[in-house]
Amino acid sequence: RLTSAGAIVWNYQYSTSFTCNANALSLTEATDNNIVLTGYVELCTSGFSGPRQVLYLRLQPTGIPVIGFAYLSATTESAGTKIVKRTNVAGNDAFFISGFVDVTAATGAPNRQVLILDVRESGAIVGSFHIGDGGTEESNDLVIRNLGNENYYLYLTGFTTSYYTAVSKEVFYLQLRYLPGSLGLVEFSTFPQTAHYTERYGLEIKAAGKEKFAILANANYIVSSTNNTSTFTNVLLRDLTTTNQQCIKLHQPSVSVVNFSPKQLNASPIALSFKPYAEKYILYQ
Repeated sequence: RLTSAGAIVWNYQYSTSFTCNANALSLTEATDNNIVLTGYVELCTSGFSGPRQVLYLRLQPTGIPVIGFAYLSATTESAGTKIVKRTNVAGNDAFFISGFVDVTAATGAPNRQVLILDVRESGAIVGSFHIGDGGTEESNDLVIRNLGNENYYLYLTGFTTSYYTAVSKEVFYLQLRYLPGSLGLVEFSTFPQTAHYTERYGLEIKAAGKEKFAILANANYIVSSTNNTSTFTNVLLRDLTTTNQQCIKLHQPSVSVVNFSPKQLNASPIALSFKPYAEKYILYQ
């Protein structure tokens, strides 16, 4: 934790009772100033690695852990990539977590789909869902719109492999309608490309007006299946007032419930020794 001047207030490393790899990917602040984060912990049977499971960790403003959970399911892997606070109830806030969950096929092959969790500040799960088709769908970012009475629109981006052969990965725009305990699909669309051997990932989504959303997307363009890769960045715009649908392709993936069992984690803070180093920057003309 830093001051606005960059001075270190406190810094901790958190070791969990799973003794495996762990990674925090997103955090937010609750109304009571507690810090809530998501990511994943790994369930290792030997060594330091294993299948990923969604992490939920709540910290005091001083960095001391309050409670932590790994959300376990019957699927192979899951992870949270973004957490967003949806209420203002001190001590009992609710949060949306987005990410991915593997829905294991009958063949045993993993099938990653978009994950949505609604969790209370206590770590209790209110609702859990997955959205996707036969290929891979992974969510990287989430923004929400409060419609009142605990109803919300959720807007997400990430990538999918479900609908293309020439293009290996494509950006998606996903809009969902949430009522406590239920989730409905409003729109799942992609931005079709004509270039073969292209991978494009949606990284961030931001509101860009009343009915517009800007998506930051990184891409890899491969001249052929064996040639070198060049990388570039797109900013894609989803204008909900567009009626001709020329810039997008609509799909209808299913929305289903997925069950998780919270397993409590014992997280121990370990203070680290960081020393601030003052860097100087020069204006580039």
